[in-house]
Amino acid sequence: MMSMMNRCAWQLVVGLLGLLTLTAACTIDAGEEALVVLPGAHGAAAEPGPWRVHVSDLGDGHRLYAPSTLTAEGDSSLFPLPLVLFSPGFAVSPGDYQHTVEHLASHGFAVVAADHGFGFASALGCMTQRDGLERALAAANQVRLLARTPGHELFGVVDDRQGLATVGHSYGGKLSLWLAQEHDVRVDAVVALDPVDGGDDRRPGYCDAASAVDGFPSLAERLPGTPMPPVLVLTAGLSGDCAPANGNGAVLAAAIDDDADDPVDVIELTLPRATHTDFIDDVEDGDCAACGLCPASQEVGADVLRLVRGVTVSFLRHRFLGDGRDAHWLLDPAVMGDDVQVVVAKF
Repeated sequence: MMSMMNRCAWQLVVGLLGLLTLTAACTIDAGEEALVVLPGAHGAAAEPGPWRVHVSDLGDGHRLYAPSTLTAEGDSSLFPLPLVLFSPGFAVSPGDYQHTVEHLASHGFAVVAADHGFGFASALGCMTQRDGLERALAAANQVRLLARTPGHELFGVVDDRQGLATVGHSYGGKLSLWLAQEHDVRVDAVVALDPVDGGDDRRPGYCDAASAVDGFPSLAERLPGTPMPPVLVLTAGLSGDCAPANGNGAVLAAAIDDDADDPVDVIELTLPRATHTDFIDDVEDGDCAACGLCPASQEVGADVLRLVRGVTVSFLRHRFLGDGRDAHWLLDPAVMGDDVQVVVAKF
């Protein structure tokens, strides 16, 4: 397995439907940005990537999805990989987004699908949103720990000295922004899918109020003035009470401070005809049990998911990995297409 040096430039040939060349110029000195160039991943980002996906069970409901080459086993020649933490919505599991997570991994990302555990049952047990955040972060930290444990199958899979990207839907979208807002967590890019800045409205009255201190923070109040990495927010126009207008993606995107001296890169994509549950895999095959909880969509679920997956991959390749070939991804018809109505705003 390859060892990382303080400054390295390496070239490696991996087999996948022929020969793919992976060239990455890496720096891990403090204060410097890493540049990782992924081979073969620059067709349409909305299409499956060039790698098969290897899945590792991390326990406690968490899984790691990592790209492989010709076999179903993990391929150490691809390591170290950029790390992405994916968080599901309230009361749904990572499995409800499995195809989306696999899509990201097929494009060269190691993706932790975290089971934060925050849902109806856990809320009755007085679990807070912060408890869910801590569980999700623990899953990412577990991968980082195993990646530096000699002999473990995940040894070297990521470089734990590098930052991570966070991606999430609904409460998971809030969680992804929240982690970037926390100063003791290094997040280099965020993708928030119809995030909800919800409070403790589902918390029973019998729960100890002291245990909820900072358990349900308002990010709309915290984000102004907070340094943030590049952020992509996707907001569904028909979400209704599933993403209330006083705390939806538009509110959170606007709350991120764009200081003239230190501007934050924030892009908001509004899907006016989409609904909150269009981001869940089940809408792809028309079998979405959760979809009845939110207003009906006026889009085709598979088309929404194709757009969401494509822009997420392209945004992460450009803003997280620094790959200039995706600098104009918002204008790429292969990613955006014309099947879903989209309004683009850049702050």
